[in-house]
Amino acid sequence: MNTPKPLRSERFPIIGMGFGILAWLVYGVFELFGLAVLPRMREAAYEYRAYDWRMSAVFLLVYAVAGAAAGLLAGVFLPKIRKLRNLNTANLVRAAATVSVSGVLLLNLLILRRDSPFSPSILVVTLILVIAACVGSAGSGSFARGCRPFTAAWLPCGLYLGCQWLADWSANGSHGSRVTIYGLLLIGLLGAVAWFAGRFTGSGGFPKASLTAVTAAAVVCCAVTAVLQPAPFTAPEAVKASAAGRPSVIIISLDTIRADHLSVYGYGRNTTPNLQKFAAESTVFTRGVASSDMTLPTHASLFTGLYASQHGAHFSAEHRMGAPLDTRFVTLAERLHKSGFWTGGAVANGGYLSVAFGLHRGFEYWDQRMPAAAMAPVGQQYLRGRFRDVAARFIPTSELDRVSRRGAEMNDAAFAALEQRPHDGRPVFLFVNYMDAHVPYLPPAPYDSMFPGKDPAFTENRYITTYLDVIAHDRKIGDREHAHLVSQYDGGIAYLDSQLGLFFDRLKAAGLYDNSLIVVLSDHGEALGERNCMDHGGMSLYEEQIHVPLLIKFPRSHSGAVVSAAVGTVDILPTVLDAVGLPIPKNAAGQSLAKPVTEEREVMSESFPGGRAYFTNTARFDRTYRSVVSASLKYIAPSMGRPELYNLREDPTETRNLFNPEEAQSKHAAEQLLAWSRTVTQRIPGPSKVDRETMERLRSLGYVGQ
Repeated sequence: MNTPKPLRSERFPIIGMGFGILAWLVYGVFELFGLAVLPRMREAAYEYRAYDWRMSAVFLLVYAVAGAAAGLLAGVFLPKIRKLRNLNTANLVRAAATVSVSGVLLLNLLILRRDSPFSPSILVVTLILVIAACVGSAGSGSFARGCRPFTAAWLPCGLYLGCQWLADWSANGSHGSRVTIYGLLLIGLLGAVAWFAGRFTGSGGFPKASLTAVTAAAVVCCAVTAVLQPAPFTAPEAVKASAAGRPSVIIISLDTIRADHLSVYGYGRNTTPNLQKFAAESTVFTRGVASSDMTLPTHASLFTGLYASQHGAHFSAEHRMGAPLDTRFVTLAERLHKSGFWTGGAVANGGYLSVAFGLHRGFEYWDQRMPAAAMAPVGQQYLRGRFRDVAARFIPTSELDRVSRRGAEMNDAAFAALEQRPHDGRPVFLFVNYMDAHVPYLPPAPYDSMFPGKDPAFTENRYITTYLDVIAHDRKIGDREHAHLVSQYDGGIAYLDSQLGLFFDRLKAAGLYDNSLIVVLSDHGEALGERNCMDHGGMSLYEEQIHVPLLIKFPRSHSGAVVSAAVGTVDILPTVLDAVGLPIPKNAAGQSLAKPVTEEREVMSESFPGGRAYFTNTARFDRTYRSVVSASLKYIAPSMGRPELYNLREDPTETRNLFNPEEAQSKHAAEQLLAWSRTVTQRIPGPSKVDRETMERLRSLGYVGQ
């Protein structure tokens, strides 16, 4: 048996670099597999979130550089320590280089201990493995061979990420014990691979063969992520009824648009020139009222014609992130599809408009895809998330942080949906959702600089810090912060308006514009610092949150009209059914806007505690709000605190609370809201778990506290 020649000390830095790169690349491959490949093995294609393979390659390169630096330091400094000269210094260099990634993982676990799914026992086992690598690799014999540094580095990686995958599967709530068994088998497989790989590296010098194998694995993993892409949800069903001769229906939902920031509603900046052209042949409702201040309940109201307390798809004590729409409620798409319409949807809000919340029911084609994740936030337990946070402090990551498809992409998605319909003469029900004015406010050039106030240093991380500071500490937003937010919010609206113009042009070219009922509305507004509030959801029912645009072009209409009566999201279902000649359900809370609406009409709105605002532990958001709104008056009743009454014609920004319990107007408003509340049938479904994939979608869109 030949004894290997002693390694020269000048080779130690090179050897350390080799083993450092090896260990960190192994972690990178495991991480990429867990983030981008493994989810596709357990999720439906329409729920899958793709990862940008080019950015993944950059992260793998960053890990390799980090490993090289750790190995170089080990190779330079360890041989200089006198107390180590009697030990196997070469093994120590390998050990220090390879366990550097394990040490970083352990430190990350300790930092995230309180919020991590990992148990203390996993921390202990990881620590033991790291110590074993350092101690065992310095010696000789069977124990040292069993604790090869590469093995000891790989095992913590496998244990760390394997347990994370197991937690993901368990949280998904499907397959129960079978998932647990699969997870445990996977962790065992990783351990076996680590053992054989550790022995394969041998005890010689630079690990050429292992580096080649791992590099090949990294290339393959990146290639696989480039191929894996999400696909729309499809549920074609046989249609027996005929809807021939009926007009098509197109509903356009502009996520997070408040009416007072649209020039078509009198805003000083020219944000919506294309909507103004559309208004010339549409009915413009100047007092549009959202049924809630959050995406889920307002869209559920749009599709059911019911208020949030009736359909139950909103925040509650059992559903802090919102309850799915119960299957007992028939949606607009289900009614139209049953009556012979082809139904398709394309949504930018892949969180609350995802299949998980049930608003897709009745659609034959539902495209909820999100853009491939580049540097978008991931779980902090992944080192990728940590590197991303560090990078965001030094380089602009706005474009890389984008979490929803832009307007141009949604236009393409909408017409891709239309291409899926069979050419059988059926009328179309198309639903399109845009999200270009939503947090994190990232309008593309030149719209990001169209209006003054942009602060290039205002990153997404700074937005979150400002948001938490303003709403949690109830402090006034700074002038510079406010100017930036408004400039980017308005820029997003202007960009969205430009895409609406292109969308209308494409509808005309496709012959779907003139004889269609086209509804343009927003689900809710957005607070931009008013009353020390930012964002939306579970906050308030002030005008910035619920006064929304609503424009309706009726089939073959070529003249405009303006209606100043209060109308609401609940009116859309009755309006659509009336316009296409279908019966309106008796339990609908709204009314058809195809008929004259009186000025005295009143509309309700509700806000429930939950969402990101609730998780700030701020007492002022831990309450329910209900309001009754007319063309001139608004009454707000919180579950805790003093009621409010405003004259919207004289005080549109709601600065003077006129509520007086002894005054007739206040009494009438309170009695009306109380009477309405008593007639509302609470149909909130029982508790249901939001799966981990949906929670990650909500977190990436900013709905879940960071």
